[in-house]
Amino acid sequence: MKILQLSKYYPPTHGGLEIVAEFFSRAAADLAHETRILSLGPETKVYIGRYGETVYQSKENYNFKSAPISLSYYRKWKELVSDSDVILVHLPNPLAHELIKLSQAAIKTRKCRVVGIYHSDIVNQVLLRDAYNLYFMKDIELYDDFICSSDKLRKSSSIIGSLPEPKIHIIPYCIDPVNSLPRNAGSSGQKAKFMAIGRMVPYKGYDFLLKSFKDLPFELTMVGDGPLRSELMKNAPKNVNFVGEVTEEEKFRLFSEHDALIVSSINRSEAYGMTIVEAFSSGLPVISSNIDTGVTFLVRNGLTGLTFPILSAPGLTEQVHRLGSDKALREKLGKNCRSFFEEKLSYPAFKKNFKNFLSTT
Repeated sequence: MKILQLSKYYPPTHGGLEIVAEFFSRAAADLAHETRILSLGPETKVYIGRYGETVYQSKENYNFKSAPISLSYYRKWKELVSDSDVILVHLPNPLAHELIKLSQAAIKTRKCRVVGIYHSDIVNQVLLRDAYNLYFMKDIELYDDFICSSDKLRKSSSIIGSLPEPKIHIIPYCIDPVNSLPRNAGSSGQKAKFMAIGRMVPYKGYDFLLKSFKDLPFELTMVGDGPLRSELMKNAPKNVNFVGEVTEEEKFRLFSEHDALIVSSINRSEAYGMTIVEAFSSGLPVISSNIDTGVTFLVRNGLTGLTFPILSAPGLTEQVHRLGSDKALREKLGKNCRSFFEEKLSYPAFKKNFKNFLSTT
């Protein structure tokens, strides 16, 4: 079977969507399918990915509100669409959606299955969101199926939440924990240590997190970079330490040295949380805001972590005190999230789900 993925970007570009796209390529290769990728980047080139997939990267000429545009993308698309059996479209992606719309005849002739991999709703850009939603819903029947990371996201989405359930297939996204280390936090009887990791942008709620941590008797390690980092560092309390960007190996070392990850995101832009999956692979419990997306599919209150109401300082501090003062609870949640990872979020589970999906008609 020939599988074509339409993705905004692709590794070595690093991000949550790119990680997911690469895992689809890996699973396809392990299942003996041929995979091609059509993506964008700083230049036009062809290269071979880590799992033998051919990546056709088109030069990005323009970018409007995080929607990349390429003049050469369409030419390569015309060549690939006529020779594909399954097209995986990573959404939201206005350019890719328009190509599907323009190529209906070729897709029907080939009897090609078009699958939307629905990562998230558009949240922050209100005018763009409303315009895109109308535009997308008008031609949503172009897609034979949708893949969604969790039933929580499906039910709460303004787009795919209205579709018939048989059209939506739930495949939780995974990681392969090659860098995971044994947990050693708390073994010396020292005070619990917390961490947060991610791009320092408004929806992550880091300003709220730092203000809430000001009077807590615990340490917080902030990992990552972004446009808000300087302002956050200037206003951070003394019990917060910034370490900047880290390598994959360093990230998992930090997981092994801390007692919990905090996810303080404030809206549905946090649609899943690959960092949460990474933490679970290390047996690290998570305290998170109760966003009704894949976040609360992953962080199940009292089972794999603790949750608090969005932007609630009392709610957050209560859960930090609770977890920070109860080593037995940390150990219980750590074991639970590791078991949950093995059952639902590991690569073997992902590959099995994708294989079952491809076998459906």
